[in-house]
Amino acid sequence: MGGLQNEPQPNTWTVTQLDDPPGLSLTFSDNTAAVAVTFTNSSISFSRIGSTPSMAYRLQEAVIIGAFLKEIESLANGDGGNIAVENRLLSFDADGFKALDNAKQKYNIKNE
Repeated sequence: MGGLQNEPQPNTWTVTQLDDPPGLSLTFSDNTAAVAVTFTNSSISFSRIGSTPSMAYRLQEAVIIGAFLKEIESLANGDGGNIAVENRLLSFDADGFKALDNAKQKYNIKNE
C-alpha cells in the first residue's frame, strides 16, 4: 500500500496516522480533500474529508480505495489460502466477506 502514495506521480498522497479511531488519513496533493480510513474491531470505514474535492482527487480516491479493498481482501484470504486462518492478520466471517464484495461492487473493482 505504501507505494500508492506516489501514484500516479510522486507525492500524490500524504499519509498521516490517526489515533481515535485508529486509521490513516491520505491527503491529496492539491489539498482539496483527503480520505480517512478508520479501523475498529468490527469495521473498516472510508470517509472523505473536504467539501469541494477536485476532479483529480475524485478519480484518484476511487483508485486508492480500490487498492485498500484489494489489500484487505488479500489479508483476509490469507494470500490465496496459503496462510492458515489462525495465522492471518485479518479475518472475516461470511458477513464480512459479503460486505467486502459489496464495497468492491460500489467502486467497480473486479476480481482477479
